[in-house]
Formats: sequence, C-alpha cells, structure tokens
Amino acid sequence: MSAMSGLLRRYDQGRILKAVFYGLVVGVAATLAFDYRELARENALAELAQPDSEPILPGLTETGEPLPKDVETSRETLRQQLAVALEPGGTLSLTGTIGLGSADLFGEEIARIGEYVTQVRLDSPGGSVHDALAIGQAVRDRGFETVVEKGALCASSCPLIFAGGVQRLAETGATLGVHQVFAPGNDERDPASAIASAQTTTARIQRYLEAMDVDPALWTLAMETPPNRLHYLTPDEMRALRLTGGSAVAEAAAQ
Repeated sequence: MSAMSGLLRRYDQGRILKAVFYGLVVGVAATLAFDYRELARENALAELAQPDSEPILPGLTETGEPLPKDVETSRETLRQQLAVALEPGGTLSLTGTIGLGSADLFGEEIARIGEYVTQVRLDSPGGSVHDALAIGQAVRDRGFETVVEKGALCASSCPLIFAGGVQRLAETGATLGVHQVFAPGNDERDPASAIASAQTTTARIQRYLEAMDVDPALWTLAMETPPNRLHYLTPDEMRALRLTGGSAVAEAAAQ
C-alpha cells in the first residue's frame, strides 16, 4: 500500500511539473506574440507618421497620366534622391526626390554655405511631407527666395518648400502640382490609424501655410486630388492662393 501511495505521489508530481512546464511555454509564447504585435504596430505607426515618403506621381510610375510636356527634367533625375548644390549668384538648387532625411541634408548644407545663399531653386516630384515642411521652415527662417524655373517640376510636397520663400516666383512654363498625402501600404493597416495620421498631417500643413501667408485652400485642392494624379496649378490659381509673389507676413516682419 505504501509503495502504491509513493507511486501515485510521484505520478501526481510529474503531472504537476508537466503542467507547470507547459504553462511556462504557453506564457512565453503569448508574451512573444504580444511583443511582436506591439513592435509591428509601432513600426506601422512610425511609417504613418512620415506620410508620402516616396512620390507616387504620374510620369514617374508605370501607371497614370504622363507628366506635362512643359516638364523638361528627365524621369531619372526626378527619381534620384534630393541633391543640394550651390550655383553662381547665390542660388541653391534642390533637385530630385525629397526623402526621409532630406531636411537634415539641407540643414547641413545651410550651416556650411548658408551665408552665400539668397535663393532656393526647386525641381522635385516631392516625397516626404515631414522633410518638406522642415526645409520650407528653414527657407523662411533664413529669408531665402524660392523659384521654380521654366521646364522644372515642383509637385506633391515640393510646393510646401516653395511656400517658405519670402518671395516666390514660378516662371512661365514651370509646373506646380499638388495631390493627397499618401503613405505607402496604408490599405494594409488599421484604417482608423491611417485616417487619423492623414488628418493630423493635413492640419499641420494648413497651419504651416497660414504661417507662410499662403491660402490654406491650396491644400483643399490637394485633398480633392487622388495620390496617383496631380492638380496642376494655373498662374491665376497661384496668384489667388498667394502661392506666388511676396509674403505679407515676411514683409511685415522685415519692417
């Protein structure tokens, strides 16, 4: 009887140890799964916080309408990462796609050669809204003018940089266009998070445009235009929206 009791106790202890072991395995697996989901969620939200990281524009992709015939810059040049170069006469050229980190590049160049710069020339299909806003603010803070020359393109987030100029010139034959903020892969994520991110970005852009003395209605035109198309701004629209000309805010501050 004693031997049988000992056997049963050992059997019960074995079952308990197994139960504890399996419980630990399940607990660890559940913790890892939760951490993985949280990490994936944080990565997705981090990407959403940087909308429009790559320009999705007609003429640069396989689908969509071609770029207007007035655009003389090649597709290959526009698709390259933003290049910043000082040219004669105090002109700083910004050519190519505005990527994540372009604002840092611009800031480094301004810290190095900013004393020689009076004007920023733009030829870009856009890209990162976050970086465009930071560059545009830096342009305003330094009191630079902005220009889009004949044959050049300034689209998507690029007009936000253009708006930063204390004087803004779009030459005849220049192409400026806007469209909706776009974050790649949004349709695979939580729609509520995507919508919230887009609304937050839109509010930030509108506040920025007001500070630059540009009519925020400019972004209404953008939000009405699908991300794979562009609303090309006419000279009359640019004047009516105060996108071209001088900034009354900057002029008042200078007096």
